[in-house]
Amino acid sequence: MEKHEKIAAYLTELENKGNMIDRSISKKISGHLFELKVSDVRLLYYFGNNNHIVIVHALVKKRRNLDNADIKLGERNRKDFIERFEI
Repeated sequence: MEKHEKIAAYLTELENKGNMIDRSISKKISGHLFELKVSDVRLLYYFGNNNHIVIVHALVKKRRNLDNADIKLGERNRKDFIERFEI
């Protein structure tokens, strides 16, 4: 399975299971922010209105732990999205 197919499959599983998804695939990384892990790709997301999945940052992970800068960027993007669209 190619990487983009695996990402699509994990997103479908996330959509179906929500925060009950296997912790080996997704975990909470801050207050409202979660990390979806697909090989070396990380998608930072949160659950918006009506439990919609909102991806706020994506990256190719090069180290074991996420950089704090990536987490802060995800949190900043989440805040920006909420201010613009989730009135």
